[in-house]
Amino acid sequence: MAISSTLLERTVLTFFVLVLFYPAAVSAQSCPAQGTEIFPELSGQELIDTLVAEYKSVTVLNYNSAREQLYGTIDNKNGIVEGIYTGYKAAIDPSGDNPRLQAVDVGINAEHSWPQSKGAVEGTNAHSDMHHLYPAYESANSSRSNHPYYEIPDQQTDGWWRYQTQFSTPVADSIDQYSEKRNSHPNSSYSGSWEPRESVEGDIARSMFYFYTMYKTQADEADPFFFEVQKEFLRSWNGLDVVSQREYERTCAIAEFQDGKVNPFVIDPTLVERAYFEGQIGQTNVQFTASALTIGEAHGELEIQVSISNPDPDLETFVDVVISGESATANEDYQSFSTKTITFPAGSLERQYFTLTTLDDDIQETEESIVFDLQNVQGPENAGIGSPETLTVTLQDDDGDRPDDVWVNEFHYENTGTDQGEFIEIGVDAEFPDLNAVTLSLYNGNGGTVYSSYSGNDFKRGSTTQGISFYYVDLPVNGIQNGDPDGMSLDISGEIVQFLSYGGTFTAVKGPAQNLNSTDIGITQSNSSTPAGSSLSLMGNGRSYLDFSWELVESHTKGEVNTNQSIDLASSNEENPEIADRFTLEQNYPNPFNPTTVIKYQLAENSDVRLKVFDILGREVASLVDSKLQRAGSYNVTFEGSGLSSGIYVYQLQIDTQTYARKMVLTK
Repeated sequence: MAISSTLLERTVLTFFVLVLFYPAAVSAQSCPAQGTEIFPELSGQELIDTLVAEYKSVTVLNYNSAREQLYGTIDNKNGIVEGIYTGYKAAIDPSGDNPRLQAVDVGINAEHSWPQSKGAVEGTNAHSDMHHLYPAYESANSSRSNHPYYEIPDQQTDGWWRYQTQFSTPVADSIDQYSEKRNSHPNSSYSGSWEPRESVEGDIARSMFYFYTMYKTQADEADPFFFEVQKEFLRSWNGLDVVSQREYERTCAIAEFQDGKVNPFVIDPTLVERAYFEGQIGQTNVQFTASALTIGEAHGELEIQVSISNPDPDLETFVDVVISGESATANEDYQSFSTKTITFPAGSLERQYFTLTTLDDDIQETEESIVFDLQNVQGPENAGIGSPETLTVTLQDDDGDRPDDVWVNEFHYENTGTDQGEFIEIGVDAEFPDLNAVTLSLYNGNGGTVYSSYSGNDFKRGSTTQGISFYYVDLPVNGIQNGDPDGMSLDISGEIVQFLSYGGTFTAVKGPAQNLNSTDIGITQSNSSTPAGSSLSLMGNGRSYLDFSWELVESHTKGEVNTNQSIDLASSNEENPEIADRFTLEQNYPNPFNPTTVIKYQLAENSDVRLKVFDILGREVASLVDSKLQRAGSYNVTFEGSGLSSGIYVYQLQIDTQTYARKMVLTK
C-alpha cells in the first residue's frame, strides 16, 4: 500500500521526537522519595498481594553479575566495601578487573540475609535478588550460617564479631558495634542464633520482610517455621533502626538492575505493620540495651541507654531505674545515685539514657559492681519491661599492678598503591594478666577527635621475648588514617600512657587524650615511595619505650620482636654487683601474686639494709633482709606468702636512714 508523503513526514517526525526525548524521559525518572506512603489504604493479605504485583522483579542479574555490581558499584563507596555484619572494610577498585575476584582476595563474600538453604535456591531469582544480598566478611558470614536472627541476651552470647575478629567479650563503650552469635536457639530445630550489629538491624529486617513477601512459596517449602521464629524480632528492629540515607540510596541503585523495582519496605517502613501485624497491638516494652558493662573506675560519666519497642502513638511511657544491688560504695566508687525516671515521648523510638558517674581513688581493690533494675513501667495499658531488665556495671580498679611500660611498638598505615596490611602492635609485660583495661584510640589530626578505638581484647597475642609480649590488631583497609598529622593514644582505664602522632603534632579535642599535645615520632610512610609490607618500628636495646627509637623497615615483624630491636634480660634473682646510680624500690613482680613474688631494689652505695613485709593494719608478717650490710648494686628477693590470707600487703625497704614502701596484692 502506498504511503502519502504527509503521513510519512509525520511518522518520521514522531520517530525523531521519540528518539530525542525518550532517553531524557527515562533518565528523569527517580527513586520514590524516602517515606512515600505505599498503598496507604491497604493492609493484610490484600496489601501483600499488591506489593508482589507491583514490586516483584521479573528480571534480576545472574549471581556472578549481581556480585560484580554489589562490590563494584552498589556497595562500593570511594573504593571501599564494608561488610554488613562486622563493619570490616576492604579496598576494591571499581575500575579494575572483576570486583568479584578482588573481593575474594580481601576476605569479602556475599551474604544471603535469607539463607540459600531456606528458600533462596540457586538458579532462581530469589538466589540473586540483590535486595537481600550484602557484602560480608567471609568468616562472619560463615559463622552466621543459616541461623535465624534473634535478639540475643548479652549474657547468652557465645561470640562477638567486630571487623575481622570474633571475641569472647566486647568493649563496653562500643558493644552496639558487634554482631552476636549464640550456639543455640529456643527452638531445638535450629542449632544457633545470630544478631546483627545494631546499626544494620533495620536493614536486615526490611530485607527479610521483602524476601518473604516476594518469595513466600519457596521460603515456606524450604522451612515453614523459619520466618515465624524471627518475625517479632524483625518487627522490632524495623522500628528501632530507621532507614539511613545509605540504605535508601542502596535500594535505589539496586532498582536500576531489577526492572526499576525498589524494596518497598525501605521506602515505606510502615508496610511491616500493615502487611504482617494487622490489628495487632504491639506490646510496648522498655529494656536496657545491654545486660553487662565493664569500665575502669576512672571512666567518669557513663551514659547507660534504655530502649523501647512498639511505643504507643498517643501516650508517653515512663519507667524507673533503681539500684538493686552493689558491692561498690556510693560516694567512694561512684556518685550517689537515686531513683531515675526515664520518659519516652509518645510514638518515639529514640533511646533514652541516664548517667552513672564513677569516682577514681588511690585504693587498690578488687572489681566492684552496681546492679540496676527497671521497675514501675507506666503509660500505655499494655506496657511492660522487656529483656534485659537488669544491668550489671562492673568497675575495674586502676590502682593495682598494671603494665607501666605498655607501648606502641610497630605499625603500618601507608604504602604505594592501595593500602595493604595495616596493623598496630603493642609491647607489654608478659605477666600482665588482662589487657581489658588497655584501650588504643586512633585520632584524626584534623579536629583532634577519635575515629576508631580498640580494647586490649581486640588484640591477638604474638610471641614473647625476655618477658615482653607483643600483641597486634589487624586493621581494615584504610582503617588507620594517612597522617599530616594523625595519631593514636594508649590508655589504661582512662589514664593516658602514650599519645603519639606521625606527620606532625596536634592537640586532642576529645577522647582519652583530650587537651593533650601529641608527640611526633619523627618518621612517616608515603604512598609514593613506601613499599607494601613495610612498617614503622622501634629499634635499639631495652625493656621500655624510652629505650628505643623509630625507623622505617621494608618488612614488618607483626607479633614479633622488631628487626633491629633487642629486648634486654630482666634482672636475675642473684645479687648484681654492678653499681646502681640511685636508691630505688621497684614494684614486685608479678603483682597480684600467688604465692610467690620477687621484690627488686637498687643501692647506690654500700648500705645497711632492712626489708620487711606488713599487713594492711601495719603488723609485720615477714622480715626478708634484717640489718645486713650490702654492697652497692641491684638485688632481687623472693617473698613467699603461702601462709598468709589474701589481701593487700606493704613491703618496706629501709636503707640507713631512708625508707621506701610499696603495696602488693596476694590473691588465692
